[in-house]
Amino acid sequence: MIHPEMSGADQLQSLNQLAGVAVVQGSALGVISSPTASDIDILTKWCAGLKAQGLVLVPVSALIAPRKTK
Repeated sequence: MIHPEMSGADQLQSLNQLAGVAVVQGSALGVISSPTASDIDILTKWCAGLKAQGLVLVPVSALIAPRKTK
């Protein structure tokens, strides 16, 4: 969870922790409450580095949709 009272460094730390959860568990869901322009700027810059980490940003519907089993 990211909220406006967090510093930019704290927001980045939370986002990096979220990425770590995604690597370990296969997915993760993050929430930004009442985003400000600064929050969106930090998120945009962070998202630019996802591909290098082997991660992708997906809509929440992709995380909650039933998974096909073989």
